[in-house]
Amino acid sequence: MNWGHPEQGKVLLLAGDSALAAAAILLARLLLPGFPIGLPRQTALVVVFTLVYTSCFYVFDLYDVRALNGARTITRFLVSGISGTCVLSFFLYLFQWPGTGRGAMAIAVPLLLVSCIVWRDFYKNHASAILKSRKVLLVGSLAEAVALQSIMESAHSRYVLCGYLKVRTETGAGVVLRNQVSMAAAAAGGRSPESRGMTSVSELPHLQSPLTFTGGIPSDWGIRNFGNVSRASLEITTLQLGIDTIVLRENSAEPELAESLTRLRFQGIRILTMPDLCSQLLEELPLDTLSDTWFSFATGFNLLHERIFRKIKRLSDIVIACAGLLITLPLSLLAAIAIKLESRGPVLFRQGRVGWKEMPFTLLKFRSMREDAESDGIPRWARAEDPRVTRVGRILRTLHIDEIPQMINVLAGEMSFVGPRPERPAFVEHLKERIPFYSLRHHLPPGITGWAQVNYPYGASVEDAKRKLQFDLYYVRHASPTLDLRILLRTARVVLFRRGSR
Repeated sequence: MNWGHPEQGKVLLLAGDSALAAAAILLARLLLPGFPIGLPRQTALVVVFTLVYTSCFYVFDLYDVRALNGARTITRFLVSGISGTCVLSFFLYLFQWPGTGRGAMAIAVPLLLVSCIVWRDFYKNHASAILKSRKVLLVGSLAEAVALQSIMESAHSRYVLCGYLKVRTETGAGVVLRNQVSMAAAAAGGRSPESRGMTSVSELPHLQSPLTFTGGIPSDWGIRNFGNVSRASLEITTLQLGIDTIVLRENSAEPELAESLTRLRFQGIRILTMPDLCSQLLEELPLDTLSDTWFSFATGFNLLHERIFRKIKRLSDIVIACAGLLITLPLSLLAAIAIKLESRGPVLFRQGRVGWKEMPFTLLKFRSMREDAESDGIPRWARAEDPRVTRVGRILRTLHIDEIPQMINVLAGEMSFVGPRPERPAFVEHLKERIPFYSLRHHLPPGITGWAQVNYPYGASVEDAKRKLQFDLYYVRHASPTLDLRILLRTARVVLFRRGSR
């Protein structure tokens, strides 16, 4: 298992919760046996009970290891406990499942909530002893070392940067430090380098441009320089420090280092590129670390060639869309009536979007703006407090009800439930000129929800589009049923907490 990955702590919490859930329901049935059931039904009951409550914990953000504090954690446990009880009761009633009465639930649920709170307190106080740290050596530049250290801190990972070996030439090799540190600060909840007592980017010496280092090491950063990289220095430094992971930038893997890197790899040392490690820590692909060469040889991107998974996903989309349209039919009728009563114009809003392989299609939504919102024909991004949005439209957007008609696009095969969010043709052409690799997001069908949508607020600028592309590229690389499930659960969280609406 990758002990440095930030998700490893969440997996450990999930494993503990699953064990506690199974123990809670079994103990409750032992104390109040109720109607006797066989071993298969008993096992199924434990599995369903565990899945329901751990899913609710995930939706209510109880696996965020960076936000484990008393008041917030207890409040969300109570809300997730009530939600889980409602879902489980409906499930048991729907399938007429015997063997679990109110008494057993009254014991199992409080026992589960209390034990999970105690488990998180134990985890918070003993995480450093439970999880193993990984020592990292960077082969690159000071700028990359600073950016990597900031990202490691922001992600609360178990990776520790021991220092770096400097490449002989740094021409064109500087990471965009300002963007990387800002991104790391955003991931840490807005903490800047200054808030950690570190020198600001603008104050660093030897900075020929706002983006690239060429000189010595500011002592404030505390990053050790082990000198110029060579075969001897690479092997000696790695073995003496007990390094677990060597991180390379693309052009630092010089031919003369290949033999040493191979030897170290076969001794159990992990060899990663900057994009690989940043992808693990941030769950996005920072554009400033990418190149055409890296895309040519990078692992992942398997979904681009997996026809079986595409067919399974398409079948799932059809089933979910049919069920979704049927369940939301009363809500859709109310929304249509409200739209017609408030303003002139059609109930459904039709807009051209760019889909899979850059094929155009017409996106359907409940109309949330005035009919003359773009009477001059100039496309505009939606923005906070947009004056073009009607009163009913603001409610529809806040509750994400305006997205319901897109399930018709899903049935038509123009969209999927999960995928990169489709953009308007005019924006796509503009963004392709301004943002590298933007076209790669169109190698998967667009989605109603996606990895960018659940990780980043509503975008209304080129910079927002760039940041969201980094999440989209991560999804294109790692797309899988597991990631799709995570996105759907996070989407429920976004809807519940009303994030990302404009």
